[in-house]
Amino acid sequence: MTQNYANWLPEHRGKEFVGRLAYVDGQQEARDAALAEGWYLVHVDDEIFHVETPNDFQPGIYRAPLSPPHIHHCPGHLPMRLTIFLSGLLVLALGVTASRLMEKPAAYGFLTESLTLGGALVICSLFALRNRWHGIIGAGVIALLGASRGIENIAALPAVLLGNSAPVTVSLLGPAIALICIGLLVIVVRALFAEKTRRLVAGDTQD
Repeated sequence: MTQNYANWLPEHRGKEFVGRLAYVDGQQEARDAALAEGWYLVHVDDEIFHVETPNDFQPGIYRAPLSPPHIHHCPGHLPMRLTIFLSGLLVLALGVTASRLMEKPAAYGFLTESLTLGGALVICSLFALRNRWHGIIGAGVIALLGASRGIENIAALPAVLLGNSAPVTVSLLGPAIALICIGLLVIVVRALFAEKTRRLVAGDTQD
């Protein structure tokens, strides 16, 4: 428990703390073990607390490690900027593929949306080179918009796989883009939480 303390409460990382065990009824072996580990032993009886530590008791001082556990920002250990850039290129590639496989009116609409979405992600990845978190957050917003627009495409997947819709190759392009956006959104959210934890730790260390 003491080893995982810093993971549960990262804002207290680096601080010293002691243990205190309160009990109503417990075996002598368990009480002796708590004292041996340097934990204060407190007996609760009729809402009265009795401290049961010997006179020569030396409390154990625990200190949570300063460095947080390593957090991977995205699968495959790719940097965030590269992940956003590749996601944008993949969306663009799917849009171009759709324009060649779909009927012309629908193909132009699909291509336009893909160019807008994929191009925005590529721009965010380039913008992140200058201002990292502005670019990453922007990519997260774009991914959220793309995922929300593609939910209906994912819902139509069963009909596509059962052969009750357009050709499978064409009908899978929309859900594929939606899944890319959902995956990127998850990666961005994880990176933001990891950065929040890092800043909490850094602020605690400076104090």
